[in-house]
Parts: sequence; C-alpha cells; structure tokens
Amino acid sequence: MNKDFPYYYSIGDSKLVHYGFPTYKQFRGNTKMEQKEWKKTEDLIFKFEKEGDSVEGKLISKEKGHNYDNEVYKLEKEGKINVVFSTTVMESQMQSVNIGDQVKIVFVGTKESKQKGYNDIKLFDIFTK
Repeated sequence: MNKDFPYYYSIGDSKLVHYGFPTYKQFRGNTKMEQKEWKKTEDLIFKFEKEGDSVEGKLISKEKGHNYDNEVYKLEKEGKINVVFSTTVMESQMQSVNIGDQVKIVFVGTKESKQKGYNDIKLFDIFTK
C-alpha cells in the first residue's frame, strides 16, 4: 500500500473522486502525470568569497536558521531565488529591511576578530530601494 494516500481509498470509492481526489489509477502511481504536475525548485546558496561580491533582489523571506540560530534571507530576482546565510554584522544591518524591499548586499571585506581563536569578521554594505 502506498503511504502517500489515505488508507481508506479503494477502487470503488467514487465519493473521493467526486470531492476532487484523483482516481484510483492516478493514485496508484501514474508517474507521467506526477512529473507533469510537480516541478522541483532549486534555491541557489550565495557565498561571499572575495571583496566586491554582491547579491541583489526582492527580499521574500527572513527565517531563523536551524544550525547556528542565524537569519536566512531569500532574495528573488528574475525568477531565481538566492539564499543568503547571515552573519551577526549582516543581521544588525538587515533589521530595518522589510519583506518586499529591493535589497543589495555587498561584501566589503574582513576585519580581524578581537577574540583569539575566532574567525575574521565579515563586513557588508546593505542597500535598499
């Protein structure tokens, strides 16, 4: 039995089809139908590697990250979505940016951390329209 479908679905259950559910044959794995209806979306993770690297687009979401409790920003431009993992410096600058604003994030460079054993601090300029 396929786990994706209700356990009570059977061949003769026309009530479910009446209420908008697919037919039993469609349920049982008509893979051609599934491939036509579903498209996989791919988010592009943007990494700031050298000074001057920038990403821009319409801010469509701000979410809390799962691993390090940092913010994750999604910027949309021309149908593509770029995912940006923030730093503490970037988060403080992005607080005034609202969902729907046009944003440009530019990597300016790094500054040595005052605490021994920590990574350098990445610095950013944030521009909005």
